[in-house]
Amino acid sequence: MAALNFTDKKLLEELLGMGGGYVLDFSDSTYAAFFRDQGVDIYAEIYSLNGHSKAKRMRAFWEVAADVQVGNVLDALFDYIVYTNPTGAPPVEDRHRAIAVRLSGKPVPVSIASTEDDFLASEFGNLTVSDLSLDAAIADTIDQRLREISVCLRANASLACILLAGSTLEALLLNAATSSPADFNRSKAAPKDASGKARPFPDWSLNDLMGTSKNKRFPVLLRT
Repeated sequence: MAALNFTDKKLLEELLGMGGGYVLDFSDSTYAAFFRDQGVDIYAEIYSLNGHSKAKRMRAFWEVAADVQVGNVLDALFDYIVYTNPTGAPPVEDRHRAIAVRLSGKPVPVSIASTEDDFLASEFGNLTVSDLSLDAAIADTIDQRLREISVCLRANASLACILLAGSTLEALLLNAATSSPADFNRSKAAPKDASGKARPFPDWSLNDLMGTSKNKRFPVLLRT
């Protein structure tokens, strides 16, 4: 049985127009063909548990099939709506895609991350301060900043969060620059003085540091 709760089913049924026993604009033959492309015989007896209409077979499919299979079928249905624009079908939203992604076990795209935690997990994985190989004193400061950013996120203090995030990123990149000065100074993006030499690191802006860090030598920093 697919892990669909009451709200999930309500959202999906409204999107798929299942109130009158139908599913989108499928006929019997196109419904069978669609599911056949997904490796499912939707007119098999196992899917007639609740009755024989398309909507009832869809509900039976949700009850019988595994999460991954249901997630993949939902994803294909969403694509069908987007590309064919069946009459009367509402638009596919991030909340619909999120259901399919959760069931199929695919990585969560940032655009459909439902919470700050989802966003951070999908964007950064399990990255921790220890992964950056910082000096202990700097690591402690960065760790404290990250905790403060989390507090600001929960408090909806957007401006404070942006300022803290920017200054934290600047500190991380400046630490990377001072640890690998030759790599940063040789970058085409390094800010130059009047003589054409790279400016001292304290004179670099956050934008300078970010532009210079777009280098394959700094894969961890590019994820921060």
